[in-house]
Amino acid sequence: YPWILRVSYYLFLTLSEVACCPLPSSLYMCLLNRQVIAEGNTGHASRFIDGTASELILSVVNKAMAFRQQQRKELHGVSEHPAGCSHSVAAKTLGDVTTLNLSMIRSGNRGDLPESTAYNVLPVRMEAAFDIRISPFMSPQEMSALLDQWCAEAMEEVEGCLPETGGVHWEYHQQSHAATSMDTLENPWWQTFLDILSSRFGRSCEPMVFPAATDSRFLRAEGIRAIGFSPMRRSPCLLHEHDEWLGEDIYLEGCVVYTELMRQLASLGRLSIDDTDHNNDANNNNSREL
Repeated sequence: YPWILRVSYYLFLTLSEVACCPLPSSLYMCLLNRQVIAEGNTGHASRFIDGTASELILSVVNKAMAFRQQQRKELHGVSEHPAGCSHSVAAKTLGDVTTLNLSMIRSGNRGDLPESTAYNVLPVRMEAAFDIRISPFMSPQEMSALLDQWCAEAMEEVEGCLPETGGVHWEYHQQSHAATSMDTLENPWWQTFLDILSSRFGRSCEPMVFPAATDSRFLRAEGIRAIGFSPMRRSPCLLHEHDEWLGEDIYLEGCVVYTELMRQLASLGRLSIDDTDHNNDANNNNSREL
């Protein structure tokens, strides 16, 4: 190797991926996959039965989709894209708003055969799942309050009709926003990052919110700084699409950019860290050379 990389058991900075874009991302959206579960009355499907699980779920889903539409309008204003890609004509960036999509609805009654379904019996239970990417400009607590409100309103709509154990509620794994500071006094690597792109590659950049989530969110939650950056300029965003590709010249350029970034960022070492954050670091020998 052309240089010696000194590795400490302390992690001070990580680099993470983002979508094809010339901009780095220092803020990440909070990823919350939330499941809404409803239980209601059952009976033969030939009757008008009130207080069913489907009524509860559909009420919550409709309210959620209205919220989705409101966020979509906030994203791209009055502009419309013929292919339905809102972010392509957006007045803001996708990370500035909260995205919500209904990704699963599950219910039904199994018949006597393993692959059969009893279509003539109303199911007692119905579930819906939402993929929600909460913008840093909206707190997870605000989203939780909205879901509480939607569930409460759905219950009010069928008040007096539900069975004793009936109702609708939501479940999710609690997460909170954890952003990496862009204050160069707190995060000297950020200034170095900008200087490298400017002096070495002649590129300026503007931070933005990455409209998705990567595993670096778990490091951020532990207080470890993370900068999301993928050197893929002039490339279409084909994330998880069919025939996802990257131009050869862009790929080779990215290898050079990343090599220089890692060389320069690693050279900062522990000298740029506020020793009060790691007051035992100076006395420990838990480092090794590779």
